[in-house]
Amino acid sequence: MLLSEFEKLIHLHELILKQRTGTPEELAMRMGISRACLFRYIERLKGYGAEIKYNRTRNCYGYTNNFKLKITLETNEMKKVLGGKNNFYKKNTSVSLNETEEWLI
Repeated sequence: MLLSEFEKLIHLHELILKQRTGTPEELAMRMGISRACLFRYIERLKGYGAEIKYNRTRNCYGYTNNFKLKITLETNEMKKVLGGKNNFYKKNTSVSLNETEEWLI
């Protein structure tokens, strides 16, 4: 996965967690992607175990399970991804293997 795709996946995850997605059209526009691309990102999250439903009353997506996006990257790759956004990510300090670290987002 390219870094820009990775960042968009994280952004989508954060918006779903906060239930601040809006409609699919609004969300795609906010993320700068097409609706079709948005649905591919949603399917990718579902492939990682997320249960995502759209709430028509609130006009937003939300998780219906206690989903945590867990990503393992090489340390130098994580530094590229974080790029000054350290406050949004929490390092899972229980895991640290050589040059690989696990992050919960």
